[in-house]
Amino acid sequence: MIRIFLCLITLCFASFTSKAQLASKLAIPNAFATQEPGKNYATILDIGENALIARIHLIRAAKKSIKIQTFIWDNDDTGIAVAREVISAAERGVKVQVIIDQMCSYQNPKVFAWILKNIPNIEVKIYAPVGKRLAITPLSTIKQVLDDYSVVNMRMHNKSLTVDERYTIVGGRNIDNHYYDQSLQFNFRDRDVLIAGPVASQVARFFDHYWKSNTSLRAERFTDVKAMLGGDEKIAIDSKEIDDYGLLNYIKKIAYNTAAVRRLIAAKKRYYPVEHAEYWSDLPGKMLANDPNGSGLLTKKLLKQIALAKTEIVAQNSYLIFGQDTLAILRQIKEQNPQLSVIVSTNSLASLDSSMVYGLYYQLNDTYIDELGLKIYEYKPIPANIREVMPNYPRLLQRKLTPREQKRGLSSYIFNSTTQSPREYGRDDNTLAVKSHRKLRSAFPLLSIHAKSYVFDSKIAIIGSYNLDPRSAKLNTENAIAISDVRFARDLKRLILRDTEPGNSWVLWKNNSSPFVKTLNRFFNYVSEHSPLSIYPFRGYSCFTLRTGHKQVPIGAKDFYTHYKDVGLFPMFNPLSYQVIGARLTKTIGKHVRHIF
Repeated sequence: MIRIFLCLITLCFASFTSKAQLASKLAIPNAFATQEPGKNYATILDIGENALIARIHLIRAAKKSIKIQTFIWDNDDTGIAVAREVISAAERGVKVQVIIDQMCSYQNPKVFAWILKNIPNIEVKIYAPVGKRLAITPLSTIKQVLDDYSVVNMRMHNKSLTVDERYTIVGGRNIDNHYYDQSLQFNFRDRDVLIAGPVASQVARFFDHYWKSNTSLRAERFTDVKAMLGGDEKIAIDSKEIDDYGLLNYIKKIAYNTAAVRRLIAAKKRYYPVEHAEYWSDLPGKMLANDPNGSGLLTKKLLKQIALAKTEIVAQNSYLIFGQDTLAILRQIKEQNPQLSVIVSTNSLASLDSSMVYGLYYQLNDTYIDELGLKIYEYKPIPANIREVMPNYPRLLQRKLTPREQKRGLSSYIFNSTTQSPREYGRDDNTLAVKSHRKLRSAFPLLSIHAKSYVFDSKIAIIGSYNLDPRSAKLNTENAIAISDVRFARDLKRLILRDTEPGNSWVLWKNNSSPFVKTLNRFFNYVSEHSPLSIYPFRGYSCFTLRTGHKQVPIGAKDFYTHYKDVGLFPMFNPLSYQVIGARLTKTIGKHVRHIF
């Protein structure tokens, strides 16, 4: 009798622990495991392919839990590959929780219902749902705008992947081909930080705030998903919906190999302990706090860090659109510390995928240069070091379209690499092989800055999702990792400044015009900016490129115009192109629509 009782206890205990044991047994060894659990080890994920390898590897190595928070999860090859890895982890007993912003993500209710019905251990929540259906329609969006516009305008821009509350990736990358150097159109020059250590538990705790918040709704509670789950019949989905066509097999092969991941990403020179790291995040429902100065915790922390800077700020951001509140604070900081150097790497019109967003930035450039003294570098759509920052560029140029891409109407770029080179298309002088941006875009996939990174006094580094625009300041929830460590800060600064080199960016600076013309332009621009419509067409600045055979000199140096050549406000564009017209029109009404973007 006692023997039977002991057997029953043993069986109960075995059933209780079997899932965890199975998950642990089937998980691959983690390349980022450290021998010092009390310290935070960090590495910068600067290359898109490596960032995807790291994510897939962490998911494969998960033993207990996976928590994913993202603004976009698309059903392209990357999205499907990551989804398959998550499903595989759940099937071996790992608890998976996913929070997705609804607005820009995949919305097929049948696929969600199939996963929830057939895959154990997966829970999915949707942030700030628009209406009662998972699949958003124009009608449901209009209805929600009329009922409560704040719900439509309130988005979750956070991105994080946390495994076993010990490893985390935080940064700017969504789950979509464009962020991992896999798109045949635009690819994003983005950045994440991977950390192993106590800070990962901070990320997990903030994730739990979002999970428990009433701003997130379980996927099974949407009417279209619920209807499919309620029936007895088997849910069938088209295999094409979950087929990645083998495009990322080479990525998976590396990700599954712990030794290869360790060599590629976790080598000692790239992955090392940092002095101090902490997680910054807004709370869910950010804009509902009705704080006129912005209720975002991350906004306040970032502004505080700017105010504490003593000598230098180096920043990289896809957008540079400050609201009036932020401009007022920056003017005050500039007045108190006029010697503060601020270097910004951002997009040009040629590298940005929205002329309207560029128009809002373009409207403020006089303020940035004349009042705040910013040193601005605008990224080229194909930088000279394209193969360094995007090693798989040759592969991208040679690969064929997948059936999914064909369905979306994309074009292939198959060409003879011995006679054609994207490097010649990065030039901006009169011998440019393809001067037209339209022709350039049809000839090669382009690169656009999406990174959100900041370095203060070469000591403090911040990597996250925070854009320099009013949406990040007041509307969208954001997150970031802040690291106080000289070595890490200098590594990040080096990566940002590499993108500002002459072959990679144009310099935005004052025109070489007479003092009288400069004064006249400044006066009319001031009057125009303080009018209902900013209609004055002339700017006191332009884009410059380093002349062939000349040396690089600091912006504003006495001999700057000797070494740099004026290439106009919109390099590579015809003045009558729709992009230029769109930017100029948006600039005209910019102050009235700035908060929307």
